[in-house]
Amino acid sequence: QKMNDKNLFETIIKIHEALEDRSVSPEEAQELIKAGLIILEQIRPVIKSWWGRVALDGCVSILKDTAEELRHA
Repeated sequence: QKMNDKNLFETIIKIHEALEDRSVSPEEAQELIKAGLIILEQIRPVIKSWWGRVALDGCVSILKDTAEELRHA
């Protein structure tokens, strides 16, 4: 099934909620973050607006920082 914008957004929200309520282990969270980074890297080339790329780059940076924090938790 092709993922549309709504499905992608809903999936991201579910992942965020799982991370927030700590229903996943730190190791599982790291795997989710890695998957998120892969998705964002694939999305970046199709983003046309400069502000969209800046926002995406900010998300990538936050995810990388979070993964690093989990690694040292």
